[in-house]
Amino acid sequence: EPAKQSESAVVVLDAGHGGSDQGAMSVWGTQGPMEKDITLAYAQSLRRRLESLGAEVSLTRSDDSTMDEEDRILYSAYKDADLYLSFHGTATESNVNGQAVSGISVYYDNEMSYDLGRLLYRQLASQLKLKNNDLSSNDLSVIKVPLARAVMICPGVLTNPLDYERMTDPVEIY
Repeated sequence: EPAKQSESAVVVLDAGHGGSDQGAMSVWGTQGPMEKDITLAYAQSLRRRLESLGAEVSLTRSDDSTMDEEDRILYSAYKDADLYLSFHGTATESNVNGQAVSGISVYYDNEMSYDLGRLLYRQLASQLKLKNNDLSSNDLSVIKVPLARAVMICPGVLTNPLDYERMTDPVEIY
């Protein structure tokens, strides 16, 4: 007897910021894509990839709109998400050399999300061949999603010119 098709995974992708919330300032200031634009590009690209693999994927926002963190969490609960991936960028303080900090960061909130965070962290660091990376637990409200594995992925440092170039390159986003 052939194996039964399992239910597809339900994934909610959260493009951080949006609308009047532009996110962190990039190395180029307001010249070029802002954090809110970059996170939306990542979520839209990943949505297409995951749907091609059979996942049921929803975005917390699909345009340049504002959404509160609480509403993002509630949306994930409404969709009964198995996975919740939130995209953000990181930035250095104005008194820190932006070129001194680079790489990806993956944050998780609880033990249930640790394995997912570790897997994503290792794969991204390996695929992107980046050295200065961070996997850590964080008490961020945007990843406090009940009953779903939730992580925040920061694909680079907006204040680092090389990271910013990589983060805004359509091929790298894919």
